[in-house]
Amino acid sequence: MFNALGINQANLRIWFEDFEDMQGTDVVAAIYLAEYLNVDMSDIMDKLDGFFFMRDMLKRTQQIT
Repeated sequence: MFNALGINQANLRIWFEDFEDMQGTDVVAAIYLAEYLNVDMSDIMDKLDGFFFMRDMLKRTQQIT
């Protein structure tokens, strides 16, 4: 997840505040948002509630703006 989010010295604080303790499906959703939908790291936490898993695929329940 560290690589998917593009962690660097400038955004390391966000990693420790929001992502370091993340577990389970939230990790997969965060990686999907970052790598496949190019959602900015600072917006990912707000988008996680809009995702659920169905038949082993990550599905969106809301449009990402």
